[in-house]
Amino acid sequence: MLGFPSDVDAVELLFTSLLVQATGAMVQATRQATEQATRDISGRPEADRLLPVLADRDSAVGAMADELFPDLTGQSVSITNRDGWASGRAAADHARLTTRRAVAAEA
Repeated sequence: MLGFPSDVDAVELLFTSLLVQATGAMVQATRQATEQATRDISGRPEADRLLPVLADRDSAVGAMADELFPDLTGQSVSITNRDGWASGRAAADHARLTTRRAVAAEA
């Protein structure tokens, strides 16, 4: 992933959180959760204010990716090992999402 350092950190955190949430929602409600979320966000006034900023950032990151990786191609991935998926999900659920260590209080 390419982008501004603060954006990369935020995307990693959000991706992990959304992956856990989305998996749970898909198991319970299949595609209904996605359709409802799309209906909920459309028409919100704040979505119109944020989209130009996000589009500018997306363009800048896309241009950097094109420059650094001119021959980059995409590839779809499918789950072929159910046990591996379950183990990975369990590891994600127990992962610490911070790189900072707590400072011990002095006695």
